[in-house]
Amino acid sequence: MKYSQHLLDQVALLVSRGRRPRHADLKRAISTACYALFHAVAENCADTLVGSRFRQSQAWNRIYRSLDHTKARGEFKRLNQVLERGAALELAILFVELQELRHYADYDPGPSQLTRLGVRAYLKRTDAVVEVLKSHIEAAEWREIAVALLFRDRK
Repeated sequence: MKYSQHLLDQVALLVSRGRRPRHADLKRAISTACYALFHAVAENCADTLVGSRFRQSQAWNRIYRSLDHTKARGEFKRLNQVLERGAALELAILFVELQELRHYADYDPGPSQLTRLGVRAYLKRTDAVVEVLKSHIEAAEWREIAVALLFRDRK
């Protein structure tokens, strides 16, 4: 099982306990969902640029580890403006939303405005996007996304 799926399983555990989840549980769940999507994107970038059969190589690991939260968020915001529809657009929208929620969840010390229902909705969306990343985004589009996420433009 992929690391991103393990993280999503952890989100489900945090929000599915019988009792009412604590603020910390809901915040941790949102942050973990964000990291699950981040790791799924990193994996797809490395698979696209190096190849999934080379997952044990230094090159694959280097590409995987090159994904930067801030750069990725900026590129996905840009993609939100240029993509028309489909899995790539849903990925871009969700990535930006989860990054913003993660910053709130990780850095705002106050009580959470998150609800169990809301976090479950994000879990469902994230799980769906992670599931279709490879199968619903063409290889050529993934190459463009990976290059945009990992490399800066020189002017």
